[in-house]
Amino acid sequence: MTNRDSLSEADWELLQRTVEAVTDAVMVAHPGGTLSEVFAVFRGWTEATQMFEGNPFVQELLLVAPDELRERNEASQDEFERSAEDIVNDAADLCRRSVALLNSKNPEDTETFRRVVLFLGEKVARASVEGGFFGIGGKRISDEENQVLERIAAALE
Repeated sequence: MTNRDSLSEADWELLQRTVEAVTDAVMVAHPGGTLSEVFAVFRGWTEATQMFEGNPFVQELLLVAPDELRERNEASQDEFERSAEDIVNDAADLCRRSVALLNSKNPEDTETFRRVVLFLGEKVARASVEGGFFGIGGKRISDEENQVLERIAAALE
């Protein structure tokens, strides 16, 4: 089983950054619902650790020390200046690189990683109702969010 000690620091950061990048990509796919989507990330993170409670790989993957997260957030402040397309492209690229890494190190963790990443992406996409009138008659997942999720799923194959 993959764990932090079995990978270089750069490889481990790649896996963690991929998880974060996918939630970012879904958030920028369709304007609106940003606050509920941010809360969905935190709820999803907690739910994923509970869903995969017996899996040390997932537990370590989703355990990010506050100082690490703060450093990454400060380093990624330029995200606000990037286009949504660039953010989605980067997330898809990170997914491909993470799958290649896991396949080369421990292929059985690839499917688990894929499930965690897609779970979190879908959690964000379902955070708010898109369209309609005050949420009535709207879609749970917008067409744009669905396209991003499909692209992420394809990159994780």
